Amino acid sequence: MRKTISKKIEQTINKEEVYCDICGNKASMASFADASWNVDPRDYRFTETTKIILKEGEQYIEGGYYEEIAIDICPKCFKEKLIPWLKSQGVKIQKREVDY
Repeated sequence: MRKTISKKIEQTINKEEVYCDICGNKASMASFADASWNVDPRDYRFTETTKIILKEGEQYIEGGYYEEIAIDICPKCFKEKLIPWLKSQGVKIQKREVDY
């Protein structure tokens, strides 16, 4: 025999939000692996995750560990702040167009 019962269940849902570490601009969508900085989700343009990561640690056959330092940067700060600073440090920026 099956019986249906109703129970009130309280649930906490954690939602990750991503903000630019320079200007504080909030990404429109965020998931564990990706962030979208588009304002309108119907916008055909896209940006990939603008994230700088440094991982340092050790790796062995049986396992390992690492420490990660990550910085999230919106496309505007990437283009208007980070790129000019990198150029001022002597970095040659590579830009390419891709058709697919």
